[in-house]
Amino acid sequence: MAIKGKVVLHAQREKSKMTLSQLKVGQKATIQGMLNTPLATSRLAELGFIEGETIQIMNKAPFGDPIEVEIMNYCLCLRKKMADQIEVELNENN
Repeated sequence: MAIKGKVVLHAQREKSKMTLSQLKVGQKATIQGMLNTPLATSRLAELGFIEGETIQIMNKAPFGDPIEVEIMNYCLCLRKKMADQIEVELNENN
């Protein structure tokens, strides 16, 4: 029975991990890392996209591209392709 509980807990934890582009408007998440492209990772780090930083989706264009986010008390827009590379974990208070 205890093993089953651990599996459920692990499944819940994995369920909360996603990419930035999968979040809905208003949701907050914590950045876990970048999935690919070292050049993009470097550029995003310069903009404040670093592990442990909280990010919120402020708005999305009608077809989901670009995405407006707030990070480190400022807003900026990202292309969906770039947001697909940012791995986040959904904050529990959403």
